[in-house]
Amino acid sequence: MEFSINFITFNPMKILITGKTGFIGSHLIEALSLEHNIISPSKNELELTNSNQVKEFFSNNTFDLIINTAITGGKTGNLDTSEILYNNLALTFNLLKFKSTT
Repeated sequence: MEFSINFITFNPMKILITGKTGFIGSHLIEALSLEHNIISPSKNELELTNSNQVKEFFSNNTFDLIINTAITGGKTGNLDTSEILYNNLALTFNLLKFKSTT
């Protein structure tokens, strides 16, 4: 039995990956950086829960793809609080809101 695989050629993408210190984010960066331009700011460089910072960041940067793996909280054995829930929703909302305005 014979078969062939046709490879798709593509241009490298500019990808924003959040949560670079987490397990998923760090492994995505490692794998995708071989063929793509990865931008992954630290929490000190971009506080995703701060809407003004996120708006400013997207006014100066454009991306082909955004992969959000950032979270607040999430420590094993700790209970999630309403503040942790709010912050996680806020950071996701900010990414969606300001990406769509660029």
